[in-house]
Amino acid sequence: MLGLYASGIAWTQRSLLDPDYNREADFERLELEKVMCVSPEGELPYSLICNGVQRWGYDMCPSEPFVTETVLEEIRGVANSGCDYMQYFDQNLGGLSYLCYSKEHDHPPGPGRWQTEAMKTLFRKIRQEWKAMGKDIVLGCEAAAAEPFLGELPFNDLRFNIGLFTGEPVPVYQYVYHEYINNFMGNQNSSGQSIDLLKSPDNLLWRTAYSFVAGDMLTVVLGRGGAINWDWGTEWDYPAPDQQAIGTLIRNLNAWRIGAGKPYLATGRMLAPERLTGVSAQTIHMRDGSVLKQPSILTTKWQSSEGRVAQFLVNYTTEPQAYDWQQPYGGAIGALLAYKQPDGEGLELASQTERGMHRGNDRTVILHHAGLDAADAGGGVSNRKCGGRRRQSSPACLRPL
Repeated sequence: MLGLYASGIAWTQRSLLDPDYNREADFERLELEKVMCVSPEGELPYSLICNGVQRWGYDMCPSEPFVTETVLEEIRGVANSGCDYMQYFDQNLGGLSYLCYSKEHDHPPGPGRWQTEAMKTLFRKIRQEWKAMGKDIVLGCEAAAAEPFLGELPFNDLRFNIGLFTGEPVPVYQYVYHEYINNFMGNQNSSGQSIDLLKSPDNLLWRTAYSFVAGDMLTVVLGRGGAINWDWGTEWDYPAPDQQAIGTLIRNLNAWRIGAGKPYLATGRMLAPERLTGVSAQTIHMRDGSVLKQPSILTTKWQSSEGRVAQFLVNYTTEPQAYDWQQPYGGAIGALLAYKQPDGEGLELASQTERGMHRGNDRTVILHHAGLDAADAGGGVSNRKCGGRRRQSSPACLRPL
């Protein structure tokens, strides 16, 4: 998939990256101040995002015809470039427009339903334009699409890492909306501003695994020579992540996403997971001096459209990690299936009647299916090795990806 980023309905007066890009004369000639978002005081403020770093400019008001005309003209050119996806509404987080208090525009001053309706109208006109051109392009925005726009923005840049500035991210959005919409990990912009990258060398592995178990497609940000970088925004001269470790993790997780995990992670519904115990914690060092403790094994539970239930366990570290698994319902209904390969071949079954703590195995990802037919259940889980030693009575071991 070839995709492009744009700046949404932001107007760039002049670029701070390309000195030759300057639209100040056009701004004056076309009297474009009249179509921009204004403050409650009636003043014209600069855009909040990217100004002073990448550009100087303003936010356009989606109620103004000039905005629709300009956007449609731009997307026609993009459509002929051969791209498959366009995050045209980068910087319009969630697909939303910015607040406008103008008393001259065709909307009540201040925020309101008019913003939602104006943006939905713009999205639909874009799709209609592409359809008329015979182009099948996916439209998206920065951050997860707001609920009113789920039908218009089916694929978006969900940068969960932004939450690291204020707390610990949790996949609530995916828990509520994943069966209706897919997102991707995003360019992870600002990760290097919140995380001390060198003190936490596994942080990219953790962020990648987090997006996988959250049901999001993975993102690889490339630096000099095609090396995988920490995020968009980290200088290429900065020491890079362990290329072998992140490359191996991405290959394995993608194999699961398009293999045995596809019915769950692509179109499934996230459920509350069964609890793991005995899992060690990894320390993420933050730039403000605080630390974030994260389990060495990440897990989420999913239900497919056919009603099958699976729980994914991912060891993103470079060492084997132990855990305990508690089978739900006391072992009366479900059975434990451990896939040997992401293609779903060679699965092993635990006894339906076994109670208490199930021991895992040395597979990378385990799927737990509930509500199996009687013919599906049987056999047993044999003891496995952890770190080269056989563990008869200790917690199970999940080997690194």
